[in-house]
Amino acid sequence: MSIMSEGEAAEIVEEVLSDLLTRICYPPQPPSLETQLTKISYPPHPPPLETEHPLLDLCTLSRELCELLKSYSLRTSTRTRVEVCQIKTLQQKASGYCGHYALYFSLALLGLCSSGDKAAAQQALVQLTHREHFWRRYWTSIGQLLSRVTADSWWPWTREHVCAGEIERSYLRYLLHTELADIAQGRVFVLQYAYGLLQDSVEHIRVVQDAVSLFVRGETNYVVFILGVTNHWVTLLAYRKCPEGIGLLYLDSNNEPVLLATETDIDKLVEAREQKYIKRKGVGYEPWKRNILRQSLCDQRDVVAVMSDCLQGTHTLSCEFVSSHWEKMLSNYREMVTTAVRDRDVHTVDLLCWLESGYSVRGLRDAYMRPLLFFGRESLTPRLRVEMHIWAEELSRMQPVGGLDHINNFLELVDELNCFLST
Repeated sequence: MSIMSEGEAAEIVEEVLSDLLTRICYPPQPPSLETQLTKISYPPHPPPLETEHPLLDLCTLSRELCELLKSYSLRTSTRTRVEVCQIKTLQQKASGYCGHYALYFSLALLGLCSSGDKAAAQQALVQLTHREHFWRRYWTSIGQLLSRVTADSWWPWTREHVCAGEIERSYLRYLLHTELADIAQGRVFVLQYAYGLLQDSVEHIRVVQDAVSLFVRGETNYVVFILGVTNHWVTLLAYRKCPEGIGLLYLDSNNEPVLLATETDIDKLVEAREQKYIKRKGVGYEPWKRNILRQSLCDQRDVVAVMSDCLQGTHTLSCEFVSSHWEKMLSNYREMVTTAVRDRDVHTVDLLCWLESGYSVRGLRDAYMRPLLFFGRESLTPRLRVEMHIWAEELSRMQPVGGLDHINNFLELVDELNCFLST
């Protein structure tokens, strides 16, 4: 029989207490919880800056004042020096609260960026590990979200779901655009990334890209991103360093060092997480849960690299959004459709199987053609543009198939693509 360590026992107790607190604060009568929430006070947020000012070297300051989990720097082809740091933050104990941690960290980072001297910055950094202030922010957010809930609200805007603790993308956008608009609007942006792909609408990608472009041109000194990565929320601050270069500060409530992690490093992180789970639950992860965790850690590593390129100005979110989706689709096509167009019968069967595996014509039009038309040919890398043109030219030689509207509609879409790429 193994004896549980003091740290492990503390994690279990905190998780139980967090769950109990949620249940206690979800009484049958709605007014009682809201009455309690109105009594919560939270340290005032820093006012929005009227003018931008040069920031302190936050990565260097963070290394001095915080525990460093990972750090690296590089000089890009544009001769821009980029420094990336991950520091230890307030540790998330119970699952499901990562979105609230990411929001709390983003607000603390706004305070850090508005600090004009080292003492003020040090005070702002303290907030990143202050558990009491986090829970005050948490219950304040719950109260603000509940004010949006009505008796006929649908998921996720139900009282039960709001009080469950998990934060949805719509919750974050509501808080940032209403309750926190005075300090966060134009400074904090929500972005989704999963399975190696940006997952937002083209309209939202353009809004975030505009903010990134302002940063790249030097018209703003910092921007904060709350990143929804697969099944986890993290926070990323980009700030301009003097005299040159940019700094990226990465915060994760799980405090797992994913920056530049190799595949072996990812496997070790998954194993460490599973061992903790076994000690608490007595059983290991089911295969699907292990795969999701691994994918999430890979995506957390990769999204920082993507954002780093975009914030340097060597890449754009629109190009990442369009090109990565088309590359993944073409890769899947080559795996399933292995015959040439001239082998008409076999190729038709392969193509039909591919379309029915998850690539409906409507889905291809909405998820692939529409973003391409929205952002234009510039959103494709030169290599990919040539590759797509060859692919479309080959398929355009295929004749319509009687009685198979699904394939014929797909061929019409390919003709549209071929025409678009040719002009």
